Amino acid sequence: FIPAGCSPRRSPQLFVGPSYPMVVVSAPGKVLLAGGYLILDRPHTGTVLALDARFFSAVEMRPPAAAALPGEVEVSVASPQFGELRHYVYSSGPAGEDASLRPTAGTAAQPPNRYVEVPLLYAITAARALAAAAAPAGSEPVPPPPPLALEVTLAADNGFYSHIAELRARGLPLTAESLASLPPLLRPAAGDNGDVAKTGLGSSATLVTSLVAALLHTLGAISLPEPGGPPAAAAAQPKSHEREERQLAMLHALAQVCHCAAQGKVGSGFDVCAATFGSHRYCRFSPATIQPLLGLAEGA
Repeated sequence: FIPAGCSPRRSPQLFVGPSYPMVVVSAPGKVLLAGGYLILDRPHTGTVLALDARFFSAVEMRPPAAAALPGEVEVSVASPQFGELRHYVYSSGPAGEDASLRPTAGTAAQPPNRYVEVPLLYAITAARALAAAAAPAGSEPVPPPPPLALEVTLAADNGFYSHIAELRARGLPLTAESLASLPPLLRPAAGDNGDVAKTGLGSSATLVTSLVAALLHTLGAISLPEPGGPPAAAAAQPKSHEREERQLAMLHALAQVCHCAAQGKVGSGFDVCAATFGSHRYCRFSPATIQPLLGLAEGA
């Protein structure tokens, strides 16, 4: 499902598939060029470079099951590279209150994946809260949303994982040229301990950011620019530019909260920032800003 138009020069990047309403969003990996552990302490800054390795999240709306109840969202999450398929049911009140995400019977037996489950819980809740807040003052109470079904597909470029075993199996030298010659989206090989070796380019941050962006765009909470961007005349309009900045800022804030909640701590955040804005000079946010928002993940 990876669109040919995706480019590492834009972060994140949206592709609306030919069979709307399928949406694919990609986000780039990162390297911290300068700053090191100093960036954990404000106001020290670090220089972050966005890379051409990208994580892709596709979201497609589907008709819900006949038995689905108002306010429920049926979610299937496929990760072909890891041979995984998970199913969840999200439910909440009309404005996102009392939100919960529960795995279905088959998924309940699998180990939890908080880097998927937390973004699902937070992003759908945020979209509902924003829709309710946009209702005119004094209008009738917001009714329960109709049931909905979402199909999510996740994939990552080869650069996020070690493929030394694959190169050796093909008899190729351990060079950058050999890596570039491999087919895209290979299944990473697990080591003797069962773990997949990562390259440290921020796969979890790019997963969270691309997934949150795809969900928010699909649910109408934000509107990301498509590949190629708006026409030059429109891009030059201050209001259009300000609107895009506000929506990216909303995406960045929610992705930071999701990533911190998923990993169980407030990290530096430069990887999520790079996944959202690309290469930049980074100054960390105050951890106290998002600490009160992490409690919702206890239900994920």
